[in-house]
Order: sequence, then C-alpha cells, then structure tokens
Amino acid sequence: MKKKIFLVLAIVAIISSLIAAGCATPKPTTAPTVTVTAKPAPAPTVTTTATTTATATTTATATTTATATVTATPKPSPTTEATMSEPWRVPIEKWASMKKPADWPQYFVMAGASAANPRFPMMLGLGQILEQSLGLKTQVLPVAGFQAMKSLIDGQVDLLEIEPRAVVKAYLGQDEFKGVGLRTIRAITNFSKAEPLGFMVRPGSGIKSIADMRGKRIAAYWPAAPNLGESFDTILRIYGMTQKDIVPIQYGSTDEGIALLKEKRADVWFMVINPANAYVTDLTVTGNAEITFGLDSDKVAAIYKDIPWYPPVTTPKGTFPGQDKDIVNLGQPHSMPVMANAPESMIYVLTRLIWENKSKLDGFGARWTNYDLRGSLDPGNFVIAYHPGAIRYYKEVGLWGDKQEAKNNDFLQIVR
Repeated sequence: MKKKIFLVLAIVAIISSLIAAGCATPKPTTAPTVTVTAKPAPAPTVTTTATTTATATTTATATTTATATVTATPKPSPTTEATMSEPWRVPIEKWASMKKPADWPQYFVMAGASAANPRFPMMLGLGQILEQSLGLKTQVLPVAGFQAMKSLIDGQVDLLEIEPRAVVKAYLGQDEFKGVGLRTIRAITNFSKAEPLGFMVRPGSGIKSIADMRGKRIAAYWPAAPNLGESFDTILRIYGMTQKDIVPIQYGSTDEGIALLKEKRADVWFMVINPANAYVTDLTVTGNAEITFGLDSDKVAAIYKDIPWYPPVTTPKGTFPGQDKDIVNLGQPHSMPVMANAPESMIYVLTRLIWENKSKLDGFGARWTNYDLRGSLDPGNFVIAYHPGAIRYYKEVGLWGDKQEAKNNDFLQIVR
C-alpha cells in the first residue's frame, strides 16, 4: 500500500516540476558594457563667400556632438564676373569673351567727319580696336560738325571726334543746342596740340596779308563745319571787315575745296593747315597753294578773347614751301565727347583701350599723333569736363592730380 502511495506522490512531483519549468520567468542576466571611442574626422575647409559655422547633434543610447567650421575666401559676385560691370577688376584680355552690361549699346556708333575727311579713317581704326578687344560691333557714320553733335545728343551716336565750337555750344546749351543743357556731354580726351586754321592762297592772287583779301574770292563757308565760317567772320570783324568786303564762297566737301584752288575758282581757302593732312601737302607741293602768312600779332589777343576755344598756334618757318617766317593762326583743339549719362564701365573701357592701343591707332592716320596722353590732360587743353569713367582710368595711371581736378570742377561749375 505504502509503495503505491509513494509512487503516486513521485508522479505528482514530476508533473509539478514540469509545469513549473514551462511557466516560470527566468532572472535576467546583466549584459556586458562595451565603450567605443571614435577619433573625430578633421573638419572640412570649403571656399565660399562667407565664414559659416555648422553644428550637428545626434542623440541615441549615447549623445555625440560634431562641429564643422567653414573658412571662406571672397569671390566675385556673379554679376561682376558675368557682365564686366566693373571692368577695372577684370583682366583686359578677358574682356572680349565676357558678356557686356545691359546698359551698353549693342552697336557702338562713332562719328565726327565726312568720309573724305582724314578723321574718318582714324575712327575706323578705333572701331577695329573695339571689335578686337571687346567683341563689340561698331559703326562709323560720315557726319560732321553740328549734325554729328546733334546725333550724339539724340542718342544715335555714342562717341564723336569733333571740333571745339560744337562741343562748347552743346556743353553750355547755347544757340543750336539751347534747351539741352540738362543732357550735357563729357570728354574722354582732347587734342594735346591744336591744329592751326589758316589761309591757303592761290599763287598769283596778289594776297600777302589778311588786309589784301578785300574784294577777293574766299572759300570759308562749309555748312557741315560752320565753325570755319564763324571763325573767319570773327577774323574779318577784328580786321574791320565783313562778308560784304569779300566774295564769300560756300563749298560742300574737302574735295571741292581742293578743286576750287586747283581750278582757280577761289583765291583763298580757309581751312585746317595741318601738314599731316594729305590735301595740304598736295596743294602746297604741287604749287596750287601757298601758306606764307597768318594773323598779325596785335590782333591775336582780340580774336582769342572773342572765341577762347581757339587758342593761338604757331607754325614754325619752313613747314611749307616758301614759308620764311613763323606764322600764328587760330588753333582748333578737337575733343572726343560722350554723353554724361553714358555708363561709367563703358567709358572706362573705351578710354583705356584708346591709350593702351595708341601705337596701333597711329597707323590709322596721322591725326592720332595730335593725341598724347600727358598732353591731353594739360589743364590748358581742357575743352569741357571729363567723364567719370575716363577720370577713373587717368587716376589709375597717375595722371589725374589736383590741377586736373580743379580745372574739371571749374567746367562743372559752368554748367550749374
């Protein structure tokens, strides 16, 4: 009996153990702790426009903090780099391939002389320099004098090479330019030496002085260059004469003036007598004209007072065949004006290209030799105030000082 009881108890104990084993929750074990220390990577250095500090924080079972510092070097803005809005910051050899600012003209137009005038090929030469150096399309219009100046003011032309009377009248808003004073003009350069306006006389005419011109045929009136006729009228007045005391001849071109003397249809041609001009050499060497006298010394001051933009100029003796003494005449200091509101960047580029290509430009006509960098900035050669873009260049090369600044301010005061 006892054996049966013990057997039953044993079976119950075994069953109880099995049930307990299936339902019990084991005691958790403690996981080992492992510590990993990573060497931080060096902070990257990036070139941008500004110095930037970036901080990134990541939180997990543990917290890690990483800090990166970005060091910057200034970089040109996209506008400057793409459009030459500040060309003084850009190497000159890159100008041709760069996009031009929106306020620059698509075509750069120049004028100031008829196609037969020696100034026309000199402007064509400048056009070639601009196209090669800037990739800018250019055009030269065969218009001169007041017509050319009106074209500049009306926005049809960007640059002139022109005589001083039209420049001064436009700058002051006088006569034909009355009412345009607020749209005034500025210079980028001037002649460093004025060209003489003188008398080419027909041999055998008996004219040896201005007084001898009474009753003679005088070609002094060219509508495209009214400064010639007005200057000659001033000379007549100082000498006590008017057009009624001569036989005035009007002509239409340089070629016609040449023909008037060669065909003996005029006794005097009042014109620029620069020996570098082909027509002067042609007429004097072939014996079709003589240049032997100028203004009398006691009249020079009175004429200059009346028309002060024409300074006296001396032609040394021996310059022309038969000229046995120095002669004094009115000087004509040409100027290169632009509009005052022309972009500073464009005028800086234009001024720099002229002077840094001067030796090339001299090959396009002897008249370029009348332009000299230092001489053109002599305050005595100023005709009007200078454009800020030109002044920037002259300051860069160290030729714009206190004297130039003072003279320029004098001209600015005239406008006000």
